[in-house]
Amino acid sequence: MNNPNANASAWNPNDDHTRHILALEEEISTFQRQQTALLERIRQLREAEAKDPGCTHAAEIFQLQQEKLRLDTEILFRRNKIRLLQSAWA
Repeated sequence: MNNPNANASAWNPNDDHTRHILALEEEISTFQRQQTALLERIRQLREAEAKDPGCTHAAEIFQLQQEKLRLDTEILFRRNKIRLLQSAWA
């Protein structure tokens, strides 16, 4: 028995879904690199505060944490979109 749709889920780099998934994964990688840089900057600011108790960077740290949360959401959105594209619903 040959099933014409048997290879429908096979990896095909020319498939629109596959190209879309690859693009989403690249976006996720970019967001993760941005998060790493943000976390490093937050660490630097906290260390500066620890060295000099009179120096505070609370506003900047808060802003960076908000940006990290935004990036978390962007990553989650793209991961969910990838799962949808990989599922039978797409």
